[in-house]
Amino acid sequence: MPLYLSPPKGKHRSYRIRGTFLDVSVEVTTGLRDRSSAQRELKHIEKQIADKRYSAAAGPTFSEAAADYVAAKQNKEQARLLVPLMQEIGSLILMDITQGDVDKAAARLYPTAKPSTRQRKVYGPVSAVMTRAGAMGVRAPGGGRKKLEGPAQSHESDRRGLKLEEVMRLMAQARARWQQLAAQHCIKGEDRSAHRLFVMMLFLLYTGCRKGEALRVREMELDLHRGEWFCSKTKNRKVRAVYLPPRLVNELARLPARPDGRMFADVKYDRLRDLAVAARVHIPAGIAFHIFRHTWANWMRQYGGIDTSGLVATGAWDSVTAARIYEHLEISAEARKADALPDVLADGRLTVDEALSA
Repeated sequence: MPLYLSPPKGKHRSYRIRGTFLDVSVEVTTGLRDRSSAQRELKHIEKQIADKRYSAAAGPTFSEAAADYVAAKQNKEQARLLVPLMQEIGSLILMDITQGDVDKAAARLYPTAKPSTRQRKVYGPVSAVMTRAGAMGVRAPGGGRKKLEGPAQSHESDRRGLKLEEVMRLMAQARARWQQLAAQHCIKGEDRSAHRLFVMMLFLLYTGCRKGEALRVREMELDLHRGEWFCSKTKNRKVRAVYLPPRLVNELARLPARPDGRMFADVKYDRLRDLAVAARVHIPAGIAFHIFRHTWANWMRQYGGIDTSGLVATGAWDSVTAARIYEHLEISAEARKADALPDVLADGRLTVDEALSA
């Protein structure tokens, strides 16, 4: 009998796939309550059987699904991230993986990592493999499936970026440090290094680029006359046209390129932290140079007057969902209408007895 769907009934709370295909007997619970999703799982199993990659006992393992994913996507970065995951949960049947299985793997592999790191190295790749394999989430304890939840994020908000006065103090401190070293005729080019750091901070502040993107800037790629730089490799692997405001162009024009052609050199966070301490500016733990990207996004909303769709249109974010993290981080005009509410503390207010008898 060919493979068919057995609907939920009795103790079975989701669709089951039963029958025989190419002499392979299948008896598996999908964990899916939606018929169309279960039908896609059935077709997927048929293809796995035809390709001789299906475990007749209970379906493909995570390692098998991950191998298919890597072969289809041809993404070296994803392949690298999946290697330790395949060692941790690779033997588990894909359709049987639970939220707890993924949480435990994340804790074992990256015990001291930030939530954002665990999301990038564990939860994101696992979700991608499951989605491509048609698992549609992890198995829920009570039956059925649910969306894989990422790690809890830090309560300390770092997405508001820096205030204008904080940035002014920070940049003034960076400029003063550079000029002080230049006046002292420091050896080993410390003054040039401080100058380069000052301009890189400006570059991050006025372009919204990530630090890794800034480190790829080459002198020959800059079009200072038109105020443009094309970032050929972003986090999302898409080309981005970056606008360079005149105030930034002026500083870039004064900065000589390095012998390797790059405009900026990698800088440890310690140098930024020392400048921040001297300028009395607090940078939340774990964010480092990324604070300038958050600052740019919020300034573009506050001073540039653009909304979430506008942030996406700049090319700095891949989708509205990604850029939506900056919503509700500033007081809106609608929220300020609270000033029009009645003043219960106005002079001549009723006494307690009068208020109770009113």
